Amino acid sequence: MDRICIALVDATHARFFTFDRVIDERGTHEQLTERADLANPVRRSDAEFARTAMAALRELIDDDAPERVIICAGPRMLDQLRTSAPGLLPEHLSRDELPRDLVKLSPSELRTELVPHGLLPPRPLPSTPTGP
Repeated sequence: MDRICIALVDATHARFFTFDRVIDERGTHEQLTERADLANPVRRSDAEFARTAMAALRELIDDDAPERVIICAGPRMLDQLRTSAPGLLPEHLSRDELPRDLVKLSPSELRTELVPHGLLPPRPLPSTPTGP
């Protein structure tokens, strides 16, 4: 099984997903699941919210043991996320960043957005039944 954790962050909201992909004798099975949602309703400082979001991402990493992490945020927030918690993410973990604010996308829209950037695999083709 391949597992990827995905963080979508802007100044007021952070959403966290896992993407699981299993390839077995029955074919390829994939699932994109929203795991957590954080809000910053009082609009704390971007740096403070970035630290909170990175701590939540680390908890998800610790719980789910992914192979990769994808962080999506606008360029300014992405910089805040990078500088807010140095060393918080495990060194061995592969990390990709996309400087785009995607926090309002549905899971299906998120998948559609990440595939062209090479961050998620294309959807598998439906398997056709084999006949006699």
